[in-house]
Amino acid sequence: MYVDLKLPKKVPPIPNPISVNTLPLPGYLEQTLATNLRMAMSAVGQERPKFPFIRTKRSALIFMGLHLKGYNPRSSQYERQKYQRKLQDYLDACNLPKWLAISMPLLFRSETGRSPSLTPRLNQFLGFQQFIDTASVWMEFTDDTREKQAAEGVCLQLKNPFDL
Repeated sequence: MYVDLKLPKKVPPIPNPISVNTLPLPGYLEQTLATNLRMAMSAVGQERPKFPFIRTKRSALIFMGLHLKGYNPRSSQYERQKYQRKLQDYLDACNLPKWLAISMPLLFRSETGRSPSLTPRLNQFLGFQQFIDTASVWMEFTDDTREKQAAEGVCLQLKNPFDL
């Protein structure tokens, strides 16, 4: 049936690959950032982070920033692991009120009569009251030279605990 068919004389040219750097800004962002941003927004929707004493919108933005830094394919493995640990610490801090609601006894018990992990986590929760929910506090520049210990429960002891 197609044996005697002849190809047309005019064939479309082979397309040349386009460099991402030559694209306009919206196209550049779409080609480079869209996948990572979609993954971060999906993770925010699944986790629904709410940091104690901070508004929901700011909590979601902090989570997205940590997620983008933690899963950036262009950064080094060390940087990705560092921010993934910070992201996990942030999620632990966001889940701390739920954990306290489940673990806290209904009747008062002295420190010796309750779970050994309750007092440090309760103190940590109360320590989160010091974080002021204003843009100037969260946007100030920090030196990233100090090392944070590996994730052990929730151990955030920095002025701006997530270095954003």
